[in-house]
Amino acid sequence: MGPPLQPEGYCGPLSRFRPEIPPLGGALTFPFLHDATMGVSLNESADIARHLWEHYSASVDPSSPRPTDSLNIAPSRSFASLQPSACAPLVGRPTPPLWRYLDVPSLVASSALRPLPRHGLMLAPASAPASPPTLHQHEGCEGSRRVREALSCLQMEYTLVPCVQGGSRPSPSGATPHLVDGDFESSEADEIVAHLWSYSTSRTVSPFARPARPP
Repeated sequence: MGPPLQPEGYCGPLSRFRPEIPPLGGALTFPFLHDATMGVSLNESADIARHLWEHYSASVDPSSPRPTDSLNIAPSRSFASLQPSACAPLVGRPTPPLWRYLDVPSLVASSALRPLPRHGLMLAPASAPASPPTLHQHEGCEGSRRVREALSCLQMEYTLVPCVQGGSRPSPSGATPHLVDGDFESSEADEIVAHLWSYSTSRTVSPFARPARPP
């Protein structure tokens, strides 16, 4: 048993993963990426995104857009070097398009619309699975987000397999989210979230923190 609800974040004293960050060379802020293959540890989101695209995008179709001219990747001082975009205002000069300015605020707004504790904002005491579950998910899938929120609240280590339309790694069921946790396997978001919350070791978490079980 533990406290019913505590502030979320691996920088908190009750975080399960807090002790792992400093030895890897990271600061107690998020996001934090440790790339064991490249021997790199990074904290800044812009640096992380740039690192991933620079070192792991070789198989991506060259004609596909890269998010390297986004405000959360390119510092404002780099705008002069950005290539003109088809979205640029028709004023004869490569003015950064509106979506670049809205990039970070839109990311923050999407999280602000999910304000309840169970939306990944708070942590609940939980036991760890025998081995990390595997989540096949799509970033734009609302069910996948709800599963990730539960994993965050419960501080569960898991393997994430991105599944995109037309990608080379579809989920086992062809649908997302799809979770495999030992003998448990499901593609129903409500069922997956209820299963994950069964690992909670506190029975006093308020209804605002614990999602209702599906009928």
